[in-house]
Amino acid sequence: MARAGIGPDTHVIAHDFGDGSTAARVWWLLRYLRHDRVSLLDGGITRWIAEGRPLSSDMPSYAPASFKAAPRTGMFVDADAVERLRHDARTLVIDSRFAERYEGRTEPIDPVAGHVPGAKNRPYPANVRSAEDPRFQDAADLREQFTRLGADRADRVICYCGSGVNACQNIFALELAGFANGLLYEGSWSDWCSVPNRAVETSI
Repeated sequence: MARAGIGPDTHVIAHDFGDGSTAARVWWLLRYLRHDRVSLLDGGITRWIAEGRPLSSDMPSYAPASFKAAPRTGMFVDADAVERLRHDARTLVIDSRFAERYEGRTEPIDPVAGHVPGAKNRPYPANVRSAEDPRFQDAADLREQFTRLGADRADRVICYCGSGVNACQNIFALELAGFANGLLYEGSWSDWCSVPNRAVETSI
């Protein structure tokens, strides 16, 4: 972060191709390191181009800054915590992958198909308006949708995906919806299914 020129007063604006699925990982990581001046560009480069805004091919360089990382370890959980908390009625576990992977119909990356038992499915693209307009939905709409999953009754919401990147977009959407209790299962499905005796659930 220091080499990128990020100091204590730097406001970082992260963007990706549109839906925030990778930019949200930067947002999460900086906040984990206790740098809270970070935002997402709503709609990413897709919306930026659609609105006719300027583009550049320059590769800017920044002078090194002083960056002091103070990790907030309470922002993520490991597999042991997920195993313990998934039995708690006040915990909501959200699988951020597409339905076919959640249901166990296909698994293109990991050796085991399925999901963490009890997890609800909320594919991260559901948080944006459409593929053509990848801005996040209004906060009230997001709140209604997460409430239907049980977020309003949960003390904590654990989000996971395949490897811990796209799940950060669900955590970002939860915050937009007014639920600031989102936790990242850092190893996500790749970690969960790597241990043979861990419980796996399918929907087929």
